[in-house]
Amino acid sequence: MNRHERRKNKGKGIEDNKFFEILAGAIEIHKARNYTEAEVIYNKLLITHPKSYELNRHMGILYQDTGRVEDSFNFFVTCVEKNPNGFEAYNNMGTSYIIVKEYELAVKCFNKSLSISDKYYPAVNNLADLYARRGDSENSLKYSKVLQKIDPDNPNTISTHAKALVLNHNINKAIESMEKLVNNHPNNEEFQINLATAYREIGDFKKSKEIVDIGFK
Repeated sequence: MNRHERRKNKGKGIEDNKFFEILAGAIEIHKARNYTEAEVIYNKLLITHPKSYELNRHMGILYQDTGRVEDSFNFFVTCVEKNPNGFEAYNNMGTSYIIVKEYELAVKCFNKSLSISDKYYPAVNNLADLYARRGDSENSLKYSKVLQKIDPDNPNTISTHAKALVLNHNINKAIESMEKLVNNHPNNEEFQINLATAYREIGDFKKSKEIVDIGFK
């Protein structure tokens, strides 16, 4: 490598570092739900880095967040064309399929993600949640147990497993877990709703109403 090539590669490295620095900042803006500002930055970066895996992935997520789900697929397809082992993008594509109610395609995407990275928590969680919502008690429990192996102390793991227990008619154990979650996370509305729902399942409507009243007063 001659001096000119070394200088050129050094300059490219500096440009790449600057790109990822700006992208990281835009992702934080996106996470703060400042969608318009984040999209402006993403679009500027796409001009110079149209095939960037992470840029296209987060652009797709932003399109999900802003209700442009059909168009989000284009970004995720770009991701997997760039990186066929992009397990994160397959998972993101699966969430888009859930939104448009193409559940079988969603499952295929999540399974593809896990075939590449079998301990990728978001994909396992999405499968557990989807199966629970579809009333598939066996698979919801199966994948909630996988979550327990990956990250047993994660509150989401405990919540997802408890919902699977409800589906599998182990409601008392589910309520025990949900009670602890609500006590440890008193401002989490989802945990409160899940606990109230579990009490309704056993016919304790008074207790269910108390939880709702406390949580939403």
